[in-house]
Amino acid sequence: MTGSLRTICHLNRLNNLALKKFDTEIVIIQPPYNTGVKASVGTHDFDCCVNLHIPGVGWWTQQRFFRANGLGCWYRPWTNNNHIHGITLPKPEGTSHLDDFATKVGWYVPTQLKDYYNHAFGLKDQHERNSDDSWFPSDIDATVFDLRAYVRTRVLLGL
Repeated sequence: MTGSLRTICHLNRLNNLALKKFDTEIVIIQPPYNTGVKASVGTHDFDCCVNLHIPGVGWWTQQRFFRANGLGCWYRPWTNNNHIHGITLPKPEGTSHLDDFATKVGWYVPTQLKDYYNHAFGLKDQHERNSDDSWFPSDIDATVFDLRAYVRTRVLLGL
């Protein structure tokens, strides 16, 4: 799988947390830097965007787990292709989250990020604030993956 250090480390952390909580690993359905799925053009083209799932775990439980751990995501109940579509949330640094990505992302990803913070669906023509009434963290920024802390912990553990 291709991705920035931050994205790969975040997915590794999510996998470790899933193992601990659900006793199973996450499965990547569509990774970042994947241009082979026509329906995903403009999202997975570059970094941060992934489709995944946790086998044997309910979809809404997965969505809540991933959201609580820094993946801006939505359950996508597509026919024969259910999955969680998510974005590794960028570290908030500026006045707008939309300019916080440290790597190149697909052209729809900033709009999906805005939708996530606005509790919208992240889909074409579904951008109305608070239209997604499923669970969101009360402080989204507090869930953002901390790469420095992750690396520090891994070094201290000798991993």
